[in-house]
Amino acid sequence: MRSRTSAPAALPRYFSLDFTRRTHLNRYLGTCPSHTLMKLLTLLAKSFSWKPYAKAFAEAEDPAAEATAVTETVVVLVEVENADRDNPSTLRQALKHIKWLANKKRMRNVVLHSFAHLGGDSAAPDQAQRLLEEVARRLHNTGYQVWMTPFGYFCEWDISVYGDSLAKVWKEI
Repeated sequence: MRSRTSAPAALPRYFSLDFTRRTHLNRYLGTCPSHTLMKLLTLLAKSFSWKPYAKAFAEAEDPAAEATAVTETVVVLVEVENADRDNPSTLRQALKHIKWLANKKRMRNVVLHSFAHLGGDSAAPDQAQRLLEEVARRLHNTGYQVWMTPFGYFCEWDISVYGDSLAKVWKEI
């Protein structure tokens, strides 16, 4: 007779029955990884420059700078989902991922760009902007130099990304 904690024969060895039960419970509660929230496309860039091109929505504030360039930076394209405001761990996980990747090449520069085209249920612009500003503030408080592309603008980009596999990482939180 099989014990309650051993995995069924159809599952790989490293899955336990408890894991399977938790996964079903998480799906029911909406916290399973298959129901991801924030999406990040992170790029380790030799250089990244941007210039505001056009407003994406009428309420967008005028940008502070016409064009900006940063070298040796982590470029983070962030898609904030509508459910992110209800999940306090989303912010922590995003920060952990960005710092982990930046430390792979000892980078201290981070550029955040709101990119609503990575997912499906995008957050309202004000909610996305608040979350990005909080990410920027926390990164800055831990010693990173942070830039945000103008929120609510389509931008022209000039980017040079490193060639190794870690230079281009997709993360769903």
